[in-house]
Amino acid sequence: MQIAEVINGEVVKVVDCREELSLPYPPTRQDLELHGFVMCNIYRPHDRLTQKLSQCSPVLEGEWVYLVEVVDKTEDEIANDKWRSLCAAKVERNRRLVETDWTQCSDVAGARLTAQEVADYAAYRAEVWGIVEQMKDGTIDPRLFVQWPVRPDQLPS
Repeated sequence: MQIAEVINGEVVKVVDCREELSLPYPPTRQDLELHGFVMCNIYRPHDRLTQKLSQCSPVLEGEWVYLVEVVDKTEDEIANDKWRSLCAAKVERNRRLVETDWTQCSDVAGARLTAQEVADYAAYRAEVWGIVEQMKDGTIDPRLFVQWPVRPDQLPS
């Protein structure tokens, strides 16, 4: 845990609390206050789609010293985030399609699946395929997508 020494409202130094020999480990808030230290925070609430956290000089705000600030992502960074998310979705789509390829073989219908089950798998596969297509055309933001369809054999009876 990082802590900051604060004198007269100014951050003097930031150290790992294990390196500060005047404090017990782990220190309580009271221990920190008694020795003029404040806990550091490396998180701030932000919109992860359009903003990011960036290291900054220590800033004392209330009972925390913040070591990061919120900055807007560039258009290139946003586009790169979308591209990485789309790539991950393609990998997941391909995995789902490969694991159900066998259901669409012509000799399967009579042997292991009924005609209705084959049709159910075909519909599932079309839905899986369509999700990535919607991501490509911008209908779905790949950074937000989390719900894949349920495979027919995993649906509750």
